[in-house]
Amino acid sequence: MNGAPGIGAVEAQSDIFGETGILSLTHVLQTVSLQRSYDNPVVIAFVATENGMQPVNVRMRDVGADELTLQLQEPNFLNVWHTDETVNYLVVEAGTWIVPDGTLLEAGTIESNKTSSKGFEQITFDAEFDSAPVVLSQVQTFNGRDFVTTRQRDADADSFQLTMQEEESQNDRHVTETIGWLAMEQGSGTAGEVSWLAGRTSGVGDGNATVELGASLDGGANAIAMLTSFAGKDPAWARGNGSTNTSFELSAEEDTSGDPETDHVPETADYFVFDQAGALSAAPLRNVAETGTFALSDEVRVLTLQRSYENPVVIAFVATENAADPVDVRVSDVSGNQLTFQLQEPTSAGGGHADETVNYIVIEAGTWILPDGTILEAGTLESSQLSWQGFEPVTFDAEFDEAPVILSQVQTANDTAFVTTRQRDADADGFRLTMQEKEALNDTHATETIGWLAMEQGSGTAGDVGWQAGSTSGVGHLNATVDLGQGPAGGVNAIAMLSSFAGRDTAWVRGNGSTAMTFDVSVQEETSLDAEMWHTSETVDYFVFDQAGIIGAYDYDLLL
Repeated sequence: MNGAPGIGAVEAQSDIFGETGILSLTHVLQTVSLQRSYDNPVVIAFVATENGMQPVNVRMRDVGADELTLQLQEPNFLNVWHTDETVNYLVVEAGTWIVPDGTLLEAGTIESNKTSSKGFEQITFDAEFDSAPVVLSQVQTFNGRDFVTTRQRDADADSFQLTMQEEESQNDRHVTETIGWLAMEQGSGTAGEVSWLAGRTSGVGDGNATVELGASLDGGANAIAMLTSFAGKDPAWARGNGSTNTSFELSAEEDTSGDPETDHVPETADYFVFDQAGALSAAPLRNVAETGTFALSDEVRVLTLQRSYENPVVIAFVATENAADPVDVRVSDVSGNQLTFQLQEPTSAGGGHADETVNYIVIEAGTWILPDGTILEAGTLESSQLSWQGFEPVTFDAEFDEAPVILSQVQTANDTAFVTTRQRDADADGFRLTMQEKEALNDTHATETIGWLAMEQGSGTAGDVGWQAGSTSGVGHLNATVDLGQGPAGGVNAIAMLSSFAGRDTAWVRGNGSTAMTFDVSVQEETSLDAEMWHTSETVDYFVFDQAGIIGAYDYDLLL
C-alpha cells in the first residue's frame, strides 16, 4: 500500500472480517460452525497432510452464513473412501479490506462453468495492489458432483485468470459453480487473534518441496497453498505433507484417470500460513464521500445525496463563467442526505444570476485512507473571524508527509451577507483559515460553520471516481489554464480554492470551463468598494474528478 504513514497496531474496535480454522476431515460430510455470521463468505481450504496416498482435495458442499459443510473428494475413478487428513481453512467476508498493519486484501466470487480445456475467466481487482498479490481460490458449491478443483495463472497488480479442472479423463466440461477467490499482499503480521504470512514459492512439482518461511510461528505453520501458474496443463492441485513451526511441505498432485503417470513440471504456488484458529480483524472499506456536477442559479436548490451522512462536509465550486458578474456558491444547510445551496453574488452586483455548472464533493468528517494509500481528512470549525481580524489555526489529526491540497467552504447561512473563505500557510501539520465578506462590508460577520478538506497530492481511483489533486501557482485575475498532464479518463470536473493570501482584497477562485486534460481558473474579485478587479498572483489548490460517484475509503483511526 502506498502512503499511509504511522500504520501500526489496530484498536479493538476494528471489524472481524474473517477467521482461520484447522480440522480433521474424511470423505464423510462434516459441518463446521463458524465464529461469526457472514453476509457473503468466501472459503479457501487445503489438505495439509498426506495420511492417505490417493490423490484428494477439499470439496465444499455448502457455504452458509454461519456454517460450512465440506468433505474430502477423490477423483471419480477412485473409491469414495479416504482416511483422516488435516485441513486448514480460511473464511473471509467478500469485499476489500486492510488488515491492521496496512496489508491490503480482497475476496470475491464468480459464477463459471469454464474448465481449462475451454479457457480461463479474467478476474479484475477492485483493490489497487502495488504488485501481484498472493491469490487463493476454491469452488464454493456442489452443483456438479464430479471431482473439480481450480487453477490460476497470470496474476499481476490488476487481475488474474481463473478456471476449473476435473479429473484428467473428463476435463472437458463442468456445470456452473460459484468459485471464491482471495487476493492478498505478500507479507506477514497479526490480524486480530491470528499471526500470518503470505507469500509465493516456485519449483513446486510432483515431489515434495519444503517451503522455508524464514520465520517461526509459535502455533505451527498451518498452510493454505494453491498452484498459481499453468506450466503443466494436466489437472493438478497443491497438496501438503506436514509442517513445522518454520516450514511446510508441498507438492503438485495429479490423478491417474487418464494415464498412469503423475509427473508434473515445476509450478509456482501461492500460500497463506497462520499460527492458530482465530478471528481476523480489519478496517472495512466504507463509502465516505461522493462527487457530483449540476446546474445552479441564484434560486435555492435542495439536492438529495447518494447516501446519508452523520457529519457531512461539502465543498462546491463554480466551474463556468456563463454570466460575467462575480459569483460564488453559498451553502445554507448540509444534513443527513440533503444539501441546500444557491449561487450568491455580492449584493452590489444585482442579485440574479444565470445557471452555472457547479462541481461538488461531500465527505464524512474524519480522517480516511483511500485504497491506494492516499490520506485525506475533513473537518469543521465554528468561526466569526474575517480576514482583517486574522486567521483561525487548523491542526490536522492525520500525519501528512508534506502540505496537502486544502479546500474549504462556509457550510451555513447564519448571516445572509455574501461570504467566502480564504486559506494560507499550509504545511504537513495544519493551515490557517478565515472568511471574507464583500470588500465594502468586510468588518463583522455572524458565526458560521466552515468545512474543510485536506488531501495528499496525487491521482488515482477510489470507488466510482477517478481523481487528481494538486496545486498551481501564478493564478491572478486573468484566466489561467491548469494543465493536468493526464486528467482522469472520464473528464475534468474541477474544484479549486485559493491557498495563499498574497492579495488581501476579498477574492475567490472561479472556473471557466475545462477540456479532457485542462481547466481554466481565475481569481475573482467584486466592485462593492472600488471599480478595479485586478488581483495579484495566488496559489490555487484543486481536486479534479471524472464523474459523479461514490468514493470508498478506510478509517484512518483504525490503522493507527
